[in-house]
Amino acid sequence: YTGDFVISDETEDEVLDRIQSFIHGKRQDSPSIKTQSIERELREFIAAIRHVPRLKWGASLQVSGNQNNFQLPDATPAVSGRALSKDETRLCLNTWTNLKPDPKNTAMLVMIHAGLGCRELRRLRVDKDLYLYAKYPHIIFRGGDARQAKTEARPRVVPIVVGLDTVKEYLPETIAWMNSVNENSTSAALNKRLRAVLGDEPEVKTHSFRHTWLRMARRARITEDNKHAIAGWEKKDTNNSVMERVYDKNGYMDDIELLAQIYEDQLRIFSEFIADVSAVDNVVKLQKNS
Repeated sequence: YTGDFVISDETEDEVLDRIQSFIHGKRQDSPSIKTQSIERELREFIAAIRHVPRLKWGASLQVSGNQNNFQLPDATPAVSGRALSKDETRLCLNTWTNLKPDPKNTAMLVMIHAGLGCRELRRLRVDKDLYLYAKYPHIIFRGGDARQAKTEARPRVVPIVVGLDTVKEYLPETIAWMNSVNENSTSAALNKRLRAVLGDEPEVKTHSFRHTWLRMARRARITEDNKHAIAGWEKKDTNNSVMERVYDKNGYMDDIELLAQIYEDQLRIFSEFIADVSAVDNVVKLQKNS
């Protein structure tokens, strides 16, 4: 959309024109694209411009607002994902483990174990982060080689207690698939697959897994420390102790007792669903309201 160009104090207007060309091109390719999506794609681009040394106008560059007056599509309110009901959760787990195991379903099966996002799965390294054959099968999310976690609280250890055989077989293929396509395309594909199971409503999205896991964790009354260790919610000074083990190349191998505690809490969270996913006959049929 933009081509190569020189960034300097003298080329401010040209750079702004090229950014507008990008916005126009995205709108031409995807007429229904949201302002939020365009801003998200431009975020790193604008951050790079701001890092150009001694650029007088770089610090004021922004997509939204009146500062640079870009022509953007009308903003639409973001739709928040809702928590899934027990029946919906049971139906999803049955589908992902028994009926259609494949990379997309495996991605959602892992994501619901801790309210994970697509980006976190993309950064997994098969040879360094997966401990699926351990006594207490788990995955350690370190943020990839660059340790790029969304926040300092987000590195975590996630025990896998439902659909372990599916995760063992398909997770490496899932990671490869997620890294072979655009991140937005990955999210859209998973949302489409999820809605095919639960019904086509905007509030049903992969971000629903985070709300769902938190609700299940509260019902199970697991400790705040372990809730943070699994799902990355920060609680006072527990962050450093979790990160110490997450970033250790040995992970939890030297602290098997602590891993056992986290695993037991994860079992409690999913206890009411574990027995069900062992038999396809237990799939709950949901009827969409007319």
